[in-house]
Amino acid sequence: MTQPEKRPSQIVIINLLPTAFLVLGAILLWRWIGLLREVVLLLALSALLAAAMNPLVMMLRKRLRFPRALGAVVTVFLLLLVLFYAGSLLFPQVGNQLSGFVSNLPVLTRSLESTVKNWAETQPLLEPLARPGFLGDISQRLASLGGELLAKATGLLGDAARVVTSAVFLVVLVIYMLAQPEPLVRGGLGLVPRAFRARVQRIAEKVLAELGAWGRAELLLMLAMGILTFVSYSLIGVPNALLYGFIAALGEAVPTVGPI
Repeated sequence: MTQPEKRPSQIVIINLLPTAFLVLGAILLWRWIGLLREVVLLLALSALLAAAMNPLVMMLRKRLRFPRALGAVVTVFLLLLVLFYAGSLLFPQVGNQLSGFVSNLPVLTRSLESTVKNWAETQPLLEPLARPGFLGDISQRLASLGGELLAKATGLLGDAARVVTSAVFLVVLVIYMLAQPEPLVRGGLGLVPRAFRARVQRIAEKVLAELGAWGRAELLLMLAMGILTFVSYSLIGVPNALLYGFIAALGEAVPTVGPI
């Protein structure tokens, strides 16, 4: 009986060169995006602000017969005027209340320790919080954290030229997007196959409209939360009510966390 002929084992060599180039390209693209993240964020923020302010430009164009470019300049100028005026009124008061809060932190800590101690007498689960020095350690950590944040803020102020340059570019981009959106729309649609351009344009218009509505609603929520917090804390006599209102307004913009 003849035995079947044994075939020699075959070794298949796979060409990994395309895979290597693909991985290398992905790494380079990630690095390139990392280098341009500030530019990408600036463009995204400009598009969001332009979408939020576009209804105001259209209102000036329809009711007051303003040209689109003039309406864009007037809208951005009025927004900057309101922001500068509100900042000149708000930030000095917030800074004074913040310094007062930091200076009164030891007194607040001792008052909180006595309150927690009274709670711990009736609630055994709170006994670890009543440990001597527990809240004092927390206050020291908060004070050190505040010093670190202040040092970082000072370092950021040292880089004021970069911040001012980014702000100027942001204003120019918003005005350009509001005044002449047609070239940007045509350029974006040019990347889409001709058969899908109409559909993509309708989807993009809906997305921009929703983003603009979301941005305006978020600003209104921040304003409402800040005002309500300030008014309610002022009525019940809480110190530094303006500071807490400012923190609540900023916290409203944080997803999930909110003004807690």
